[in-house]
Amino acid sequence: MAVRVPKGIIKLPWSLTEYSTGVSLSDGVANTETEVVEFQVPRNMSVAVKAGARFAFYARDTADAELFDGIVRIVLADANKTSKFKVYEAPIGAVGGGASGGKAAGMVEWADREKMARVPAGFSRGSDEFLLITYEDKEGKVLDDTEIALLLEGVQFVKI
Repeated sequence: MAVRVPKGIIKLPWSLTEYSTGVSLSDGVANTETEVVEFQVPRNMSVAVKAGARFAFYARDTADAELFDGIVRIVLADANKTSKFKVYEAPIGAVGGGASGGKAAGMVEWADREKMARVPAGFSRGSDEFLLITYEDKEGKVLDDTEIALLLEGVQFVKI
């Protein structure tokens, strides 16, 4: 089924990465669920992620060791972050996407796009709303925000 886009709005491919405009990264907290990625949708824009879209998340701790035992979640929030809704949850090992390298060694390389996790249900966010990625540590390690790599694919609708 095709989506009919209203006049004055353009539809473009969209990818959320650690380098995307509007993304804020935060360190994790040992043994606690922490918002490590925050993306607030800019004004005059909305984003949509369809069921089956690719998602990958890779992180290291402050000692530069890869994180293997924790839970990654995608959470949607309103503009005030008063109501939150979890749309995806998986062990970090399941969303690594075959990553190799590490930020310290340069850019993280996704070895095989087919190894990336798939989002089971679609969702969207409008202007000023938040898309959050949380990490719940299970190892007693602290996630280093400079060692986060992520990819979430979708589409954006921009009002012109």
